[in-house]
Amino acid sequence: MFSILIQPSCNAGGPEGVLFGRNFDLAEFAMGSAGIEPPCDWYASSHIPNSANHWVGENVQALQQPGF
Repeated sequence: MFSILIQPSCNAGGPEGVLFGRNFDLAEFAMGSAGIEPPCDWYASSHIPNSANHWVGENVQALQQPGF
């Protein structure tokens, strides 16, 4: 069983928000890119949404790998 939540503003609410607060098990969303492949820095740890960057960042999965 699953439910679908459509939220018009993905970055609303900071840590309480669905997307940038990482309050999801699985999420699908669209982000624009100038090319076919997304820029690698989208997945850098410096792009993880948090209170220091006012919950703005492309790495909503919070991926972190020192070698990357």
